[in-house]
Amino acid sequence: MMNQRMYLHLGCTSTILYIDDNSESIDLIGRILRSKTNCHLFSATLGQTGLAMAQRLRPDLILLDLNLPDMSGLALLRYLRNDPLTRTIPVLVLSAEAHQE
Repeated sequence: MMNQRMYLHLGCTSTILYIDDNSESIDLIGRILRSKTNCHLFSATLGQTGLAMAQRLRPDLILLDLNLPDMSGLALLRYLRNDPLTRTIPVLVLSAEAHQE
């Protein structure tokens, strides 16, 4: 089976929506993007808010955490894939179960 890779070019006018309830993660991604690109980063801390923002903004990329307080990230991904407004937006899942130790 051939290994398929998706390449996404983010230009200077790209819009990224990051759906994550962890403000430290949002800050980190914001700092990384500011240092590498001129992308516009929007964030949502709830799945329902993120879904509404995705429908309204139609971003070039969605970064998605799987552990959201109001719904699972997988459920949100299903909503995004079933909605004609958002089904073609690339989604990159960024999720961690990080502990101090």
